[in-house]
Amino acid sequence: MSAENKKTDAVTIAHKNEGWKVLTEEFNSLSSFNVRKTDQLRTCWDNLKRTTRKDKVATKKEIFLTGGGRPNHLPPGPLQEQVEILLGPTLDGLANEFDSDGQFQESVTASNKVKEDSTEILPIEYY
Repeated sequence: MSAENKKTDAVTIAHKNEGWKVLTEEFNSLSSFNVRKTDQLRTCWDNLKRTTRKDKVATKKEIFLTGGGRPNHLPPGPLQEQVEILLGPTLDGLANEFDSDGQFQESVTASNKVKEDSTEILPIEYY
């Protein structure tokens, strides 16, 4: 099953909305004082995806900078690593063997494959 279903037909949207309702109920049952609405949780997920993609691009950009020295980017945290696993191929984009960073794409794909094989899922702390 794909983590990010891109279909937009009526049946799929209804299925997604039902899934978000179930997720909201589960989230609110685990939280004793923070009750969230479905829209809030969706926005949080969208923000997590956006931040993960921006950090991934910044890391890629940092790798191709010249000048030597230590990289300026921070390693991803456990939550961001889980989001990267869930986003899978949508995070890396399309491969292009003629692009100057084609070799980078291959190494990223190989490292993500190792992450996907890992079955350890860390608990998420809610604030």
